[in-house]
Amino acid sequence: MKLILLLLVLSFNIQAIAQRIVFDRQHFAIVSENNAVRLSAELAHQSDLRAITSQFKQIQLNLAGVILTEQLIYASLTQVENGLKSAQALRQIGQLSAEIITESNAVLDAARSSPALLLFAQGSCEQLRNRGLRLVEQVSAVVIKEGENLLMDYASRDQLLKKISLELKTIRALLYSIKKCMYWVKVNGMLKTINPYKGFINTDKRMVENLLFNLKTLKRK
Repeated sequence: MKLILLLLVLSFNIQAIAQRIVFDRQHFAIVSENNAVRLSAELAHQSDLRAITSQFKQIQLNLAGVILTEQLIYASLTQVENGLKSAQALRQIGQLSAEIITESNAVLDAARSSPALLLFAQGSCEQLRNRGLRLVEQVSAVVIKEGENLLMDYASRDQLLKKISLELKTIRALLYSIKKCMYWVKVNGMLKTINPYKGFINTDKRMVENLLFNLKTLKRK
């Protein structure tokens, strides 16, 4: 019995010795240092991620601002370009109108000296007046059809201005042709007045030239 009790006591002592906790200060310090370094690295990584995210959002915001600015600049340039086109077209229409007035006055000045030229100018200018009235009717029809949208629709406005400019150029060209025709009619009329026998002289001259040519031909034969 004593032997059994002794064996039990020895077994408990052996288990107690085997399960005893051993504390190694150096190992604990190394493990703690590693944990601190890892925690610091994780915190730094999270901070870097937050900084990268913030910078990326800032870049997105800046790019959005640049894109918006480019769109505004493009829209402004488009409006300025359309405005310049309209201004140039209006300036050209103004110049054409001034030239039409100048050519009309020149036609009237040329027609004052002769009733026949005055009748010619009156008939031609009446045709031009009808052409101008048709232009006014066409412009009025476009304005009534488009309404307020005409001022906002650059395409319709430019098309209308081009049509007006083209029609005014045609009227100016016709007036210039009328003025030149009247000028040459007047010049030819004055030459005929100065030399009424010009036609007879030319006929006689051609007859003499034909006779000389025939004479030379006969001599060669």
